[in-house]
Amino acid sequence: MKGKLLNAYWIEDVEYIKKLVDGYIKGEIDEHQFKKERLKNGIYGQRQKGFFMIRVKVPGGEITPEQLKTLAEIGDRYSNGILHITTRQDIQYHWVKLEDIPQAVEIINECGLTTKDACGDTVRNITSCCFSGICPLEVINAGQCARITTEKFIGIYRNLPRKFKITFSGCEKDCAYARFNDVGIIATTKENKHGFKVYVGGGQGDTPHIGKLLIDFVKPEYIPSVIKAVLEVFNKYGDRRNKRRNRLKFLIERVGFEKFKDLFWKEYKHLKKEDEDFNPKTYLPRGNFHLVNPIVQKDRKYALNILLRKGNITSPEVGTLTDIAIRYSLNIRLTQDQNILLYNIPEEYFNEIKDTLVRYGFDIKWTGSIKDIVCCPGSETCSLGITSSRGVAEALEKTVDKFSHLPVRIKISGCPNSCGHHHIADIGLHGVAKKINGKLAPHYIFHLGGTPTKIGKRSLKIPAKNVPNAVEDILIYYETSRQENETFTEFLERVGEESFKDILEKHLHTKEEIDYFKDFGSDKEFSLEEVGVGECMGIVADMVETSISEAERMVSQAKAHIQQGFEEDASVHLKEALTVVCKGMLVPFGIKAEGEEAILKFAEHVIGRRYVDEKFLNLLKKENPSVGEVEEFISACRKAYELLKRQTKEKLEKGIKDKARKEIMDLRNEECPYNFILAKQKIESMEIGSVLVVLLKDEESVRSVSASMRDHGHEVIDIDQENSHYVLTVRRR
Repeated sequence: MKGKLLNAYWIEDVEYIKKLVDGYIKGEIDEHQFKKERLKNGIYGQRQKGFFMIRVKVPGGEITPEQLKTLAEIGDRYSNGILHITTRQDIQYHWVKLEDIPQAVEIINECGLTTKDACGDTVRNITSCCFSGICPLEVINAGQCARITTEKFIGIYRNLPRKFKITFSGCEKDCAYARFNDVGIIATTKENKHGFKVYVGGGQGDTPHIGKLLIDFVKPEYIPSVIKAVLEVFNKYGDRRNKRRNRLKFLIERVGFEKFKDLFWKEYKHLKKEDEDFNPKTYLPRGNFHLVNPIVQKDRKYALNILLRKGNITSPEVGTLTDIAIRYSLNIRLTQDQNILLYNIPEEYFNEIKDTLVRYGFDIKWTGSIKDIVCCPGSETCSLGITSSRGVAEALEKTVDKFSHLPVRIKISGCPNSCGHHHIADIGLHGVAKKINGKLAPHYIFHLGGTPTKIGKRSLKIPAKNVPNAVEDILIYYETSRQENETFTEFLERVGEESFKDILEKHLHTKEEIDYFKDFGSDKEFSLEEVGVGECMGIVADMVETSISEAERMVSQAKAHIQQGFEEDASVHLKEALTVVCKGMLVPFGIKAEGEEAILKFAEHVIGRRYVDEKFLNLLKKENPSVGEVEEFISACRKAYELLKRQTKEKLEKGIKDKARKEIMDLRNEECPYNFILAKQKIESMEIGSVLVVLLKDEESVRSVSASMRDHGHEVIDIDQENSHYVLTVRRR
C-alpha cells in the first residue's frame, strides 16, 4: 500500500465497479443507469465509442512520487501512456477500454488515491494553492485543508442538484482562484488570529460568476460546519429540473443573496461545532514570493515548476521525474496551470537537480510565461468538445515564441464549459461553431483581461484558422503601446476594449487559400454531428429518478419522525413526497408544475392516461397519508416510468408511414430537457420524412437537442445561427 488511503470503503467500491461493468457488458444494466453510476466513480464517456476517460482525484494536487509512478504504470497498461493534468489538479487517463476499467480503478485505490466523486453531481476534487507549505505569504496550509476536507466529505454527497467545487487559498493572493468556486476559502488574519474568509457561488462555464463574500472571518475548526451548511442549502433548494442552470451560483441568483444567507445561517446554527481534526498548520506571513524559477521557499529550500505542454506527461517522463524525486527525497504537486511542481529541493543539490531535468528535456525556463498555454483536451477526446483546443494551442506556441518577454497568459477551452479557465486569462479562447458562407466552421470567442479575481471581457468570434494571426496582432499592439511594467489587464483598461475589437475585426474575413472547414490537426470536415452524446433523455431519466429517490428519502425521514413521536412532522414529509413524485413524473410529458398544480397535472396526464391506477386519486387528496400508502404510490410510479420508457423505445422502432410535411417550432423559452421533450413529441407525431425546424436559444441547447435527436434515429439536416438564436432542422426517420 503506497500513501494514505483517501477512500476508506475502496474495497467495496471496487467490487461495485466490477459488478457494474460486468452487468453493463451482459446487458443487465441499461445505458442510463450505467452512466449515472460510472460518473459518480470518475468514469466519463469519450467521444470515441468504446473508450472511456478515468479521472483520479488528487486533493490539493499533493501526490507522492510512488503514487505518480504507479499511475504511470496504469497508463502504460490500460491507456495510451499519457497522464493529463487538469486545471482542478486531477489526473486523467484517456482511451481506456470498458473491460479494463475495474482493474485500473482497483490499482488507483490500492496506491492511496481514488476516482470516487471525481465526476457526476458530487463534491469534486478539492483544490488548493499549489505553493501551500512553501509560500512566505501563506497564513494557513491550504494543501492540508484540501486533504482533510476531502476525507471528511468523500462519498457523502453523491446526488446533489449539480457538481460542487471547493478550493482553499493560503493567503490573500488567492492562487487557487477561490472566487471562482462554489465555495472558495481564503486564509486570513484578524486581530492576530488565524482564520478564513468564505466566498460562495463562484464559477466559470458559459455564465461566469464571481463568488460573493459569505463570511469575513471564521476560525479554522468551524470550516467543516460551514461547508456542510452550504451543501445542505444547495441540496435542499438547488434546482434539480434544469441541468443547465442548477449550480450554486444560479440558486443564489434565483433566491437572492440575502435570502441565501438566511438559509445558510439557519443550517449553520444547527450544524455548528468545533472540529478538532480540522487543524492545519498556521504561519506568520513574511517576505516576498516570486513565482519564476528558481522559486525560493520560505524555509530557504527551492522549488522548480515544470512546464507540461497541453498538460500532458508521458510514462517515461514520469519515470525519470519520480526517480529524481525519490533519490533526493523531494515532494511533488500538480498545479492549476497543468504543470508539476517539484519542491523541497535542498540548496546543495539544486544545480545538480536542475541540470538533470534540463538534460532529460524538461522545460523549467518558460513555466508561467506566455509559452505556458493552458488548454483542455477539446474535441480530441471530450464528448462535449466543439473545437480542437490542443490543435490551436500548438499553433499558438509558434506564434508567441517571439513574445516570450511579455507578461501574458493564454488559456483555451474547446467549448463554453471553461475547463481551460479561459475567463481568467489575459487572452482566453473558447471554441464555438459558426457558419462561413452557409457551412459550419470552427471558431473561437476571445475573452480579454481576465485575472484570478476578474472575469475577462468577451469580445469577437474569429474563425479558428485566423486565431494565431489575431493573437499575434493583439500582442504586437500590447508590446508597442504598453507603459513600463503595465500588465495586460491594466493596458486593456487604459486603452479600452473597443481598440481590441478594431484589431480582431480584421480577422473576421476569410482568405481563399485557407481551408476553414477543417480544424487544426484534423483531415475531416468540421461538424457538430460527433459533438456530445445525446444527453437529453439522460437528463429526463435523472430528473425522474431523482424525484423518486427524493420521495423515498422523505418517507425514511417520516418513519424516523414517527418513531420519535412526531406524527405531524411525518405527515408533512409524506405529503411532500407525493408532490415531489408527481412533479418528476410530469417531466417525460414536457410539463413543468409545482405544488398543488403538479398533483392536478399528474392526475390529468399520468392517471388520466392510465399509467398509474386511478385508486391513487384519493391518496393525492389526503391531508394525512400513511407511510404504506405513499410507499405503494412511489412503487406504482416507478413501474409507470419503466412502462413509459419501453413504449417510447417501441414507438421509435415501429415508426409511422404517411405523407411528409414541414413545421416550425419555437422553443427559445424552454430550458433543457423540456426543449428536447417537446421537440421529440412533436416530430414523433409527424409522418416519416417530415421536417421539423426548431428554434433554440443557445449553443448548449442546440448541441444537446441535436445529439439527442440523432440518438433517437432522426436525421439532423442542418444547424444554423441567426442573430441571437440557433435553428435546428431535423427529418423524421
